[in-house]
Amino acid sequence: MKKMLISFLILMNIFGYAQQKSVHEEQSDFYKAIGAKSDKQYDSINGYAGRQIVNRNENQLQKRVFGYHPYWIGNAWQNYRWDLLSDLCYFSYETDPATGNPTTTNGFETAAVIDTALSHGVKVHLCVTLFSGHATFFSNALAQQTLIGNLINLLIQRG
Repeated sequence: MKKMLISFLILMNIFGYAQQKSVHEEQSDFYKAIGAKSDKQYDSINGYAGRQIVNRNENQLQKRVFGYHPYWIGNAWQNYRWDLLSDLCYFSYETDPATGNPTTTNGFETAAVIDTALSHGVKVHLCVTLFSGHATFFSNALAQQTLIGNLINLLIQRG
């Protein structure tokens, strides 16, 4: 009886967890429902008014410091302390599990935050998301190769 109860609890935990969305997926869905917006519109939605930040370059970084930039935070990147970042991760390249092509890149190709990061010597990374269809994608070698090729080309294009 104890073994059955433990097995039941373990299975409930696994199935319960499998159906929960991550905070990243929830936020992505929320802003996707709003529709494609400009940085200025996202600023209005998020209540961002802007302020002046001075990059000091007083200290050399001793560690890698990642900044995480979801596309929906508008112009908040204008206040990043670039002198305190070594890397920036842009959220996100959303993957079609059947093809490996993007369903959206959320403006990565033209985002001013990327140009600014590169001009400050900050390395740029692209967060790739696959919120569903994992079995479809991982059983399809062509979709995987397409994703790899697309990512290489996109990152080369952006510098």
